[in-house]
Amino acid sequence: MTHKIAARYSTELATLRDRREAGQNSLEYLGMALVAGVVIAAIYGVITGSGVGEKIQAAWDNITGAS
Repeated sequence: MTHKIAARYSTELATLRDRREAGQNSLEYLGMALVAGVVIAAIYGVITGSGVGEKIQAAWDNITGAS
């Protein structure tokens, strides 16, 4: 009798554990996507705010000889 109760208890615990972890992968992907978006937004903000485009164009003009 006690073996049946122990078996049922461990089965229920395993079922509850599986239910708790069911959505973990999608939450992890969402978190990674949010972090990537923040990093890209930060890089974009730094590049557009500092005039890097003009500096790159000037360097390219110096390399190619166009004034």
